[in-house]
Order: sequence, then structure tokens, then C-alpha cells
Amino acid sequence: MEHSFNAADPVQSRYQIEDPLGSDRDDDQVVITTRRALCRVAFVAAETAYRFERGGIGYDAMAWIMVPRRLFDGMSALDACLDRTNFQRAIILHGLCLGLDASPDDIDGLTGDDDLDEDSVPPLDQLIPVCGMKAREGSASSNPSPSSPLKSSRGSRARRVRPSRANVSRLGRIKKRSGSFRRGLAS
Repeated sequence: MEHSFNAADPVQSRYQIEDPLGSDRDDDQVVITTRRALCRVAFVAAETAYRFERGGIGYDAMAWIMVPRRLFDGMSALDACLDRTNFQRAIILHGLCLGLDASPDDIDGLTGDDDLDEDSVPPLDQLIPVCGMKAREGSASSNPSPSSPLKSSRGSRARRVRPSRANVSRLGRIKKRSGSFRRGLAS
């Protein structure tokens, strides 16, 4: 990690982190936000850690979240991902394994306009069975045991969540629009 921080870089020269184990102080920055925005930051933190673990990336996920990034116009993911646009950028960057930082324009070029109606997207608990959330009948149990979270109420393995045809089609459009994505797959 010592090679990942460049103090001469104007974006990274503003790098600052408060000690999370320290007591709150009167001069600490106050952040007023929504629960939805906090969920975005938590989602990015989990996705970042999962990507680094899955890909065997020797970079600390917490450092990635705390260091300013060009992707977020010089802000850290901790601050930037409270915003929906920056949240989407982070998820695309990690979901498509496009490196540790990128130009916002490069990532925004992958999102494009599509015909997705937000009201037509089913609730999360209908897409992915999650511990503590009520699951659909036939999917994972709503009360899975800690030792086997993917067991259904009938004792058989839960079905894997498969991407919908619309999502597969959308990924196909992304692949066509992004020459850099195709080059990344070839390497």
C-alpha cells in the first residue's frame, strides 16, 4: 500500500482521515444525510471489499474508500458515494473490474440512457434472498440458519439468482459502447 499513495498528486495531497477509534470532537465535521445515502456508502464498502478479495487485489479496501479519487472529482468514496451518481460510478468501476480509479467521463459513458422504468424494478427482497429479509416463496428461507444461509425451508439448496434478460441485454449494449471494456476482457 505504500506505493499506492502519492503525496505529490494534487488529488491525493488532501488525503485526511479521522481516527475512528478516537472520541468525537467539537471540531469534527458534521454530516447530515439520509439513511438511503448511508446505505449507498455501505454498499460501496461491501462491493469494494468483495472485489478486492475476489480478484486477489493487494490493496486495502478501506484505503480505497478514504483516499480521494479522480472518479469522484477529487473526493473520497466515503464522501462522494452519499450521492447517487457517484455511487453508480463506484459500483460500475468495481462491478466491471475497471481498475482502481477512472475518469468520471469514462464511467458515465458506460451508463448511457436506457428505457429502464424505476417503478418496474422489483424490490430487493424479490431479487436476492437476504438474511433477515422476508424471502419469496420458493427462494431461500426467510430464517436461514447461521451455518447454512442458502438452505431453503425444504432442506435443499436455494436456487441461484440469475440475471434477467433485460440486464443481460443492457450489459450487451454496454459492451458494444465501450471499446475499453472489450480491450479489458481481451487481456
